Amino acid sequence: ALAASTEAEGSMPMAEFVMRFLLPSNAASTSQSPPPAQEAADEWSAAAVAYMAQHQLLVQIPELRSEIAVPHYCALGQLQTVNVWMGTAGTVTALHYDLDDNFLVQVAGFKYVRLYDAKESERLYAMEAPRDATRKHGASFSPVRVEKPDLEAHPEFGSAPYLEAILGPGDMLFIPRRCWHYIRSITTSVSVNFWF
Repeated sequence: ALAASTEAEGSMPMAEFVMRFLLPSNAASTSQSPPPAQEAADEWSAAAVAYMAQHQLLVQIPELRSEIAVPHYCALGQLQTVNVWMGTAGTVTALHYDLDDNFLVQVAGFKYVRLYDAKESERLYAMEAPRDATRKHGASFSPVRVEKPDLEAHPEFGSAPYLEAILGPGDMLFIPRRCWHYIRSITTSVSVNFWF
């Protein structure tokens, strides 16, 4: 699990990230079996887990920007940020909401996505995000492990209705502002999101 990792955060050259994490994850994904019964899907991976999350790679490498088309729907607002999310199978984005509308586009690989309505905040045990030092996002984070919740600690979570989907290459999902979302990479994965 990430919490137990000695390398929870850091930076490295892209070539090292690809060789050390993405290629082994990709090889493991082709022969991957389901997690053992004693391990939750959100804590298991057949290879080391690494995530380049919410990264402005297209600013660092402008040549890539010409390969990405901004969805026409972003014209409904003003485009704020375009991020790249690249990682191994087993990466997890904890249950949270954002203050901007969002189009999540799956470029490669597959992701499991679960969505909860904004009105479910109480049943999701909303709290301030641990890394939101400015407190600008308010209670936008849920401490609940979505795929293996502790229902003794969070008894109302089990009654919160949700929608779920698996995104594959070429899929695009609209996530409205303040819509709670949880995401787990099923395989090695590349996504681009557009906040507007």
